[in-house]
Amino acid sequence: MALVSKQFLEVAEEIGEVHTKSADIEGRLALLEWAQYNGLPRRMKLRVAANGGHLQLLRKMSPFSDWEASIVGKGAAEGGHLNVLDWIGRRGWDRVCEAAAGKCKWHVVQWALGNGLKPDSSVVVAAAQAGETSLMARALSGHTYWQRMDEAYAASRAIAAGRLDALQWALDHADIIPPKPAYVAWDFCPAAENGHINILQWAKDTHRRAPSTMQKWALAAATGGQVRVISWLAKANMIDIPDFVSVRAAQQGRVDVLRWLHDSGSMFIADDIFEIAAKAGQLEVVAWGLESGYGVRSGVLEAAAAEGHFDILKWAHVTGVPFTEGVLRGAIDCGKLNIIKWLCKHKCAGWDRNLAAMANMYTRQIVKKWLVLNNTRARRTARGARK
Repeated sequence: MALVSKQFLEVAEEIGEVHTKSADIEGRLALLEWAQYNGLPRRMKLRVAANGGHLQLLRKMSPFSDWEASIVGKGAAEGGHLNVLDWIGRRGWDRVCEAAAGKCKWHVVQWALGNGLKPDSSVVVAAAQAGETSLMARALSGHTYWQRMDEAYAASRAIAAGRLDALQWALDHADIIPPKPAYVAWDFCPAAENGHINILQWAKDTHRRAPSTMQKWALAAATGGQVRVISWLAKANMIDIPDFVSVRAAQQGRVDVLRWLHDSGSMFIADDIFEIAAKAGQLEVVAWGLESGYGVRSGVLEAAAAEGHFDILKWAHVTGVPFTEGVLRGAIDCGKLNIIKWLCKHKCAGWDRNLAAMANMYTRQIVKKWLVLNNTRARRTARGARK
């Protein structure tokens, strides 16, 4: 409704009918009918009408090409309107299963399977995520062995994201999903990344996962910022949190994970962690390091300058962190002329030295030219020679 209303107002302005207001048109169908006669794109009208189940308007817009019929079928599936799907016929059913599953319109998926439509792996994945085990069975039952293996792999990824009921169903129906762990590769890292401790506990109890595997879970949890999972792994399972967890947390800007590692005493946050964060542009991590007493070493700002992260440099300037000549050299290596100008304006260490000599063979020509024209040492030398 919001999309059509916006288009309604835009077209009303374009055609000069400023007296026409959206309030003058009562109901969604009336608005769509107005759009039909006022020049909105036909594809949009078809999609919105089908999604809203407005069969009367669709009848007015028919006949359709095969491409338009496909748009109508997809829109009707996403909206859950079986009457529109029955009306459009088979030529509009090519994307019905996938579209309905993507919007969790399971009655449409059941209808599509009942009409002989073959789903792809995305339908199985969506059904697994929603715990629709009966649909998983129907979708997988009519496929060949290798198709089932492909879709079983896709389903395992979705199941590991939090649907323990669907996971247990899959294992209980090995005749539908063939048990071949080397290929299916039950990967529980997505569960760790999304914070599903129940799945991880089940995997640990059922499969007796090794500490090395649980360390991979810790890495995935750091990626998703799941402090509860890392805490559970450290306390309930007595595993040592590996150093690369702090590295991943710094790269992803997960301050909450780093704070927990610091506060719990599970890990000492090394100085190079903040350089890694600066290189990735994670200002929040760098700021937290200063607040927590770790300080901001020169290498942190040099890493930020070398990657062109202007926000970190501005923050450091406001905070009062001193800049070294390496910061200016890093900006020159990066080729960010706006940063170079800003550093020289604020008299960063090295600004009054031989700027042209700081360039290298990879420095952009526009940067080299600016360094030559603004070389303060060269100007001082020239003035001395004239005297």
